[in-house]
Amino acid sequence: MFVLDTLTGVLRGARLNNQTGTFTQHWVHNVAADFQVTFKNPEFDISVGTAQLTAAGSQPARGVIYIGEKTTGVVAAYGFRVPRGNGNVAPLELIRLSNFRFRPQV
Repeated sequence: MFVLDTLTGVLRGARLNNQTGTFTQHWVHNVAADFQVTFKNPEFDISVGTAQLTAAGSQPARGVIYIGEKTTGVVAAYGFRVPRGNGNVAPLELIRLSNFRFRPQV
């Protein structure tokens, strides 16, 4: 489950442990900084999709989070790794994978 706080530009996520029924893993990332948002009221959209990413030394998730910002005209894709085991660990950072511009820069 991921939630984008449109007031602060912070993207937070949590994984529900299927054995305990509690959130045991968390992710956090300031997407406003990635989009270099320096103005009031940015207009973010969030979407998710599946992906089969590979990475050495970690277990990437099978999904990607897409964040679009309407004013800048940019969409960015974020990935994240899933730690092995079911215990609590410190919040992990989301990884910006790539971006594209859907609107010409003005």
